[in-house]
Amino acid sequence: MDNVLNPLLDPNLGAIPEGGSTADTEAQRPTRKAVYEAIANGGLPDSLNRLLRVLHETEETYRQAAERARSKWLQGLLQGYSSQREQFVTELSNLAGGLGVLPDAGESVGDVIHQAWNELKAAVIGVSGDDIDVLTECVSSEEVAKSGFEKELMRGLPPHIHEVVQSQYQEIVKAYDQIRGLWESIQG
Repeated sequence: MDNVLNPLLDPNLGAIPEGGSTADTEAQRPTRKAVYEAIANGGLPDSLNRLLRVLHETEETYRQAAERARSKWLQGLLQGYSSQREQFVTELSNLAGGLGVLPDAGESVGDVIHQAWNELKAAVIGVSGDDIDVLTECVSSEEVAKSGFEKELMRGLPPHIHEVVQSQYQEIVKAYDQIRGLWESIQG
């Protein structure tokens, strides 16, 4: 998996050399032409809005998870990730505003369905705070975030935005690894 994401983790890598055993499966950074076409075709506002929705969703997931967690340590960790995502939202919103792109505050149908599902699960599970259930939900949310960020990075973003999104993506991967590790250790 690390081989596939290396170009995303280091934007200075450039093109992947030919001849490597994984060269055809590794992700490549979008060309300058692809970035300009995405901006010209209105793709930038859509990309930024998709990223902001992902960040809002993970912020809320972590906030709710922190409220349901039993362990004080886990509550603090999850609240920290919620705050981190809030900071990421602010950072991307400021960049978008600087470009004249107004973030879409509306929810998509998928967002509404996902939120309803989360509320139903919470009602069924209760607020007992079973840490394994809390972590399961966080792992799932982080997988969605990672995937969303990977897609937008590959679609192409202006360099200064790419750099910010890349940095946020790296932090999301770190959070995912930590949450997934905790989840695996609790499962035994």
